[in-house]
Amino acid sequence: MIGLQEPRRPAAGSGRGRGLSAAGWALVMALCALAITGGVNVLTRLLPPPATGRDLAAVVSTSGAGTISRPGVEADDALLTPAPAPVPPPRAAALEQLTGTWTGVARLGDQRTPMTLVVTDSCSEGADCGTLSTADPACVGTLQLLHVSDGPVFEFAIPSYAPGSAPECVPRGDGELFVLGDDVLAYRTELGEGRTGRLSRVR
Repeated sequence: MIGLQEPRRPAAGSGRGRGLSAAGWALVMALCALAITGGVNVLTRLLPPPATGRDLAAVVSTSGAGTISRPGVEADDALLTPAPAPVPPPRAAALEQLTGTWTGVARLGDQRTPMTLVVTDSCSEGADCGTLSTADPACVGTLQLLHVSDGPVFEFAIPSYAPGSAPECVPRGDGELFVLGDDVLAYRTELGEGRTGRLSRVR
């Protein structure tokens, strides 16, 4: 009929109204892959490298804050930090200073007699510690340390004397006192009237 026109059909191969073609989708996917790869490269450059076991050990040894734990790594502070050197107690330090040989003169009234004190390095409270020798009377007594008090003051007993000692050498359960100074020992015994003396270190 005149005045009526048949609607036009889209030409074959036209993509209008049907979305992207296969080539278009392939292009979009390629662009997305490039964007993801670029983002990963940027993050890799910005983030610090992962810590290693050696790095953790260095942190623990320098911080002194104790044990540091990271995923998959445990740092033991007891193994990484050396133990402090033990500090000797005052009594042990005093006994170390007393160890050695001391000589001098002991006095009782008008009488004077040479005296020698020998203290072994194994000396300890309740144990034999060496010898105390005098010339007049001739005595060589075995010393036993009773205790150490402030001063420091060392109190010894003489439980026995060596064979050949004079009859005047009587064993004593206590009362032989030595006061330690700077390489000098003040001596006092509570036996009888109280003999006194002053000894100096010879070795």
